[in-house]
Amino acid sequence: MKLSDAIDGWLAERPMTLRELAERAVATGLLVDELDDEGFGPVDEVEDVISRSDAYWTRGDESSDGEVVLTRTFLETGMTLTHRVTEEEAVAGAVAEMPDLSVVLFDRRDGLLLDDASGRVVADDSDPRSPSIVGPEGWIERVQPGDLLAFTRTDGVLSVEVVDEAELGDGAAEIDALRGAAANWIGAGRGEEETPVVMEAMARDASLFRRPVPPLGELLDAAGYERRGHEWGRADEPWRTRQERAAGRDEEVRRRYGLEGCCDRAYARVDAAWRLYLRAEPVDGAALADDLGHGMVAPAFAHVHEDVATLVAEFADELAGTTSGRHAAPAVALAGLGRLRAGDPEGAVARLDAAVAAAPDLEGAAATLAVLEMDRGNVSRARSLVAGADVELGVVELVEDEQRRRAALVPSAGRNDPCPCGSGRKFKKCCGAGGGAAAVSGLAARVPLVLQRLGHFALGPDGHPVRVGLALSASDGHDDVLGAMERFLFDPFLVDVALHEGGLGDAYLAQRGVLLEADEVALIEVMLVEPRRVWEIVEVVVDESLTLRDTGSGDVVVVRERAGTRGREVGELLLARVAEVAGGRMMFGVPVVVPLRERERVLAVLDEWVDADGLASWFGSLFLPPRLQTREGEELVLRLTVCELVGDVASEVVEAALDDAFERAGEEPFWREMATVDGGDRIVRGTVRMEEGVLVVESTSVERQERILATLDGVFDYVVVEDEEADLRDAPPDRDVSPGPAWDELPAEVQEVVAAQMAEYEERWVDEPVPALGGLTPREALDDPTRREDLIALLREMRAMRPPDGAVGMSADRIEGLLGIDE
Repeated sequence: MKLSDAIDGWLAERPMTLRELAERAVATGLLVDELDDEGFGPVDEVEDVISRSDAYWTRGDESSDGEVVLTRTFLETGMTLTHRVTEEEAVAGAVAEMPDLSVVLFDRRDGLLLDDASGRVVADDSDPRSPSIVGPEGWIERVQPGDLLAFTRTDGVLSVEVVDEAELGDGAAEIDALRGAAANWIGAGRGEEETPVVMEAMARDASLFRRPVPPLGELLDAAGYERRGHEWGRADEPWRTRQERAAGRDEEVRRRYGLEGCCDRAYARVDAAWRLYLRAEPVDGAALADDLGHGMVAPAFAHVHEDVATLVAEFADELAGTTSGRHAAPAVALAGLGRLRAGDPEGAVARLDAAVAAAPDLEGAAATLAVLEMDRGNVSRARSLVAGADVELGVVELVEDEQRRRAALVPSAGRNDPCPCGSGRKFKKCCGAGGGAAAVSGLAARVPLVLQRLGHFALGPDGHPVRVGLALSASDGHDDVLGAMERFLFDPFLVDVALHEGGLGDAYLAQRGVLLEADEVALIEVMLVEPRRVWEIVEVVVDESLTLRDTGSGDVVVVRERAGTRGREVGELLLARVAEVAGGRMMFGVPVVVPLRERERVLAVLDEWVDADGLASWFGSLFLPPRLQTREGEELVLRLTVCELVGDVASEVVEAALDDAFERAGEEPFWREMATVDGGDRIVRGTVRMEEGVLVVESTSVERQERILATLDGVFDYVVVEDEEADLRDAPPDRDVSPGPAWDELPAEVQEVVAAQMAEYEERWVDEPVPALGGLTPREALDDPTRREDLIALLREMRAMRPPDGAVGMSADRIEGLLGIDE
C-alpha cells in the first residue's frame, strides 16, 4: 500500500497530527522508525506527502496541535459560496474567481461537472490578473446583472443557482471563523489572498458555508479586512501586498548597490525592457548597452530578480543576440550574473569572461568574475581583473589580501626552479603560474583564506538582509537602537553567526561550491555542522596552541592557534566552534570570551535549537549596562516625589505623625523608612523631609516609593506636584555627578572606616550564596570539585575589575586569604 493511500484512510476516520500519522505508518510497516543520514525521520516523510498534495490541509489553530484534515471533508460535502453577478460577467458568460469563489476549484483546476450534465465548469487563468470561472455555452444565460448565484459543490459535482436575498443566512458564524483564521494567516503590515483563510476556517469547522450566506468578499469586509489587488489586509492598520513589498525590496536592493541618480534611471530603462520581454515584445540590446553597463546596474538587476534567475539569463541572451561586440558585452555579463544566481557558476564564469574580454572596464562583471576566480584559486587572474576596471574597493582589498596571504604560504622558489609541490615541472609552469590552491602547502594553511571569502560573501549584498535581522535582534533593549544596529551590522561575531546559524554559509556553497577545491568544500561543510560550545582554557602556549575543555562533556582538546592565544588566560571561558582539519583541531569563526556570570545563560541558549536571532540577542545583551538592583531585588532607579499638604496643618502635627510612621534622623525634619534584610543588616529604603509646607519623598526603586507614599496616604491629605524618575546609569537630574576624590586623597580615618566595612562585608560574602557559583557559597564552591574552577575564574574576574576613582572594591587577594587559597 502506498503511504498516501494509507494516510487518506486514516484521515477519513478523524483529523490526526503528523506524529499520529507517522506512528501509524511505522506500526503498519510503511515507514521505519529511524533517522536517515540527513536527519529525516517518519514525521518528515509524512509531512512531505502532506505538503505535496491539495488533498490535505493542516490546521493552524493552537488548539488543534497542527492536525491534518482531508480537504474533501469540507469541500465535497455541500460547500456553498455565493457571488453577485456583474453586467460584464453576464455578457461574457464567465464570473470572477476572486475573491468570492476562490476555493470552488481549489483542488480541481481541471474543472467540475455541472449537476445538469450540460458540461464542465473550469478555471480560466489566461489573465493572471483576473482569473475567472467559465462553463459551457449558455450556462448563466438566464442570470441577470445583480443576481446572487450560489455555487454548491458535492462529491465532485457543482450546482449553480440564483438565490433569493431573503433566503440568505446572516453569515455571523462564518465572519467569526474568518476573523480567527485570518489572524493566523494575515500578519501585521502584510496581506494574503483569501484562499488559505477560507480553507483554514472550514478545516476548523466543516459546518461552515453549508448554506447560502453573503459573498465571501462581503464577509471578510465585515470581519475587519480590506482588499487591495488579490490580497486582504487589516483595515485598521497600514499594510502592503506582495507586489508592494517586492517593490520595496527592489528599492532596498538597488540602494545596497549604490544606485541613485543616473544609475537609478539606467536601471529603470532596463526594467522597462524586462517588462516588454515578459509580454513577448521585442527588445533591443544595442539600445540598452549603456544602461546595462552603467555602474552596478546589471548586478543589482540580477539580484532583484533572483527568484527568476534563469529567466533573467534568457532575457540577457536575447538582448545579446540583437547586437554584437562591445555593445553585446553588458547583456552577456547579465546572462552570466543570472546563471550565477540560477546555480550555474561555471556557466556564469564563461559568460562573464566573454563579457570582460569584449569590455574590460565593465565594473560589475569584472568585480564578480574576480571574486569567482578567487573561489577557483586563480588569484593572479583576479588581480588582473580588478586592475583593468574601476572595481569597488572591497573587492580590490579582498584580492590583494588573499594574494599576500598565499605568497606567505608558498614555499620560496625561483621561476625556473623545480616546483616545491613535487610535480617535477618548473615552478613558473606549475604552482607559480596562477597562484592556485596547489601553491599553498595544505588545507590547514588555507583555512584563513576560506574564512575570508566566506566573510566577504556575508558582508556583500546577499548577506545584508540576514545581518540586518541579526543586528536588530542584538540591539533589543538598547536605548539607541539605530546606533546599536550600526555597531552590530558589521560585528565579526554576528557575521560568523550569519554564516553559520543564519544560513549564509549554505547559500555560499549552493551558489559557488562547484568552483571550490574539493577539500575546501569539505572544510566548509564541516565548519557549518560543528556546533558552538563553551570551552574552558586549560593551557596557553602563546603563538602555538590552546588546550580547551568542553564544559558540557568534559572532553579536552588541543587546537592549533596563533593570534587567538595572545592575551588569553587559563580559566577563561570561550564560546567557539572547534573542528578537526587535516589531522589537527582548529578554532573557526570568532570566539567570544564568556564572563562567568553569563555561562549558565549561554549554555541554556545552546542547549536548545540554536537560533541565530536568539544567539544575536544574547550577544547584544553583553553590551547592555548592568541592571542595578537593591538588596531586596528591585530595579534600582532614583525616585523623587514632592507632595503638597492639603489644608492648614500645623508643622508640629505633621512632625508627630511622621515620627510615628518613620524613623527620625537627628533633630532636623528628616525621616527614613528602614528595613531589615537577610543577614540582619538594616538598610534605608527611602527618606521623607519637610520643606515649607511640602513633603519631599526620595527612594531608589518604584516599589519603595509606592510603599512610602501608601504610608503617607493613611496620614495626610496631599496632592503630588512633582514626580521624577531617573535611571542610576544616567546622570540624575540636577545632581553633581563629577567623580569624587581618589582613594589616596581621602582622610586616613575615612580610609580606615571604609576598609573595615569592606573587610567585614568580604567575611560575610564568602559564606553567602553566589549565583555565578550555581547558588553555592564561595567556601562551599572551594570544596566542590565541579565548582572550584568557577570560583577561581570569579576571583580572576574580580582581580581584573578596577573600581572607579573615589571608590574601593572587594579584594581578590583578601578573599583568597579568607578561603585559604594558596596561589
